Amino acid sequence: MKFNPASAAGTTGLTAARQAYAQGRAAEAEGLCRRVLEQQPRNVDALLLLANIALESGRAQLAHQALRSAVNFKPDCVEALLLLARLLRTARASAEGIELCRRATKAEPRNPDAQFVLGLCLMDDARFADAIEAFRA
Repeated sequence: MKFNPASAAGTTGLTAARQAYAQGRAAEAEGLCRRVLEQQPRNVDALLLLANIALESGRAQLAHQALRSAVNFKPDCVEALLLLARLLRTARASAEGIELCRRATKAEPRNPDAQFVLGLCLMDDARFADAIEAFRA
């Protein structure tokens, strides 16, 4: 396998971004994420961290864009699917949220978080019997 300096820099930058975020330095973490994404626009881990930072700071549109990109680049990324489904719940887009949750449960059938968020989305859509099944799964 050939050494890729951009990939190595992205990994180091992402590690630094995670550390900054864990230490409560969200603005610094966001800047580091953006630098990683300049070099590696398809870096799903950086997109997820950016989405979490955006959600924490009340920037739903930025989170939405980052999560959409993450799902486009890695369609079976359960974390991105569920975060996007939760975000869509706040926008009352339950049908799309249900579809994203179903994709997450297909990727990880035993993931309790996926079943829980699916149940919530189904409740939002007034599909109570289906929601109960999701909660029980």
